[in-house]
Amino acid sequence: MYYGEIKNCDIANGEGVRVALFVSGCTNRCKGCFQPQTWDFTYGQPFTAETEDHLLSLLSPSYINGLTVLGGEPFEPENQRALAPFLRRVRRTYPDKTIWLYTGEIWERLYQDSILKDIDVLVDGDFVMAICAADMKSRGKLAKSTVVGTIMTNMGFNRFCDENGMKFSATKVGDRYVLEEMLLEGYNFGGEQSGHVIFLDFATTGDGQMTAAQLLSIMRRRQAKLSSLATIMQRYPQVMVNVTTSPEGKLRFYTDTEVKESIEKAKAALGNTGRIIVRPSGTEPLLRVMVEGENEEQISDLANQVADVLRTRLA
Repeated sequence: MYYGEIKNCDIANGEGVRVALFVSGCTNRCKGCFQPQTWDFTYGQPFTAETEDHLLSLLSPSYINGLTVLGGEPFEPENQRALAPFLRRVRRTYPDKTIWLYTGEIWERLYQDSILKDIDVLVDGDFVMAICAADMKSRGKLAKSTVVGTIMTNMGFNRFCDENGMKFSATKVGDRYVLEEMLLEGYNFGGEQSGHVIFLDFATTGDGQMTAAQLLSIMRRRQAKLSSLATIMQRYPQVMVNVTTSPEGKLRFYTDTEVKESIEKAKAALGNTGRIIVRPSGTEPLLRVMVEGENEEQISDLANQVADVLRTRLA
């Protein structure tokens, strides 16, 4: 892994004074990215054992609140191979300091990655949408007081909307479905966890530069750091399990009674503290089980219970 920069006293990317590591490499290559040089996996300097020791030394002062990892894309597999053991080392050495990570990935690509368990705060598109939606509503700019997201939008965002007098409309996964809903119903703001955010008053696609400009405008007007604005929403734990299946298994998924019973049983166990979504992948031979809720141990157990039924009945 390579890195582009290390900041030893960063106050813009997380709570308090932090050490920030900007890793290199990103295959997403989003249109409008304001740091395209970081797409290159060899941009900057090699991340070595000496680099790790230097970062641990920078983290040692008592006034340093923790480590923030940005990119590039930290969740790229090539970067994870270096980051996973390093983050475990940070956690062991400084158990009282927090680890923040900024990503542009969608949850379906993150849920099984080992570095998640060593991260305290993951900042993604849901947080960006919450910040922008609250600002638009306060200025009377949020059409019909409604935000459009997808079924994979974190439950914390739903609760954020409820608590702030907004409605949330969920579509299928994909920003094209978000746009369709916005055009159909007359809404003007929506997006996905990946950070594809659509400001329909200005454009019909997710635009990274526009989203950055909107966030910077909010920070300027409110005289607030992004880390402070991000506390507007609480993320709830999510667990996802993939089950390999055949095209026939995908079809039987909709009619199998035992599968339906297992899903209903999980819903009953969650009550109003969580939710479960089970769906066939649109692009891979997989059935995806996503369980979200307040109790991480409970949702993990429920996800695996439903996945076991899927393997028995449909694999």
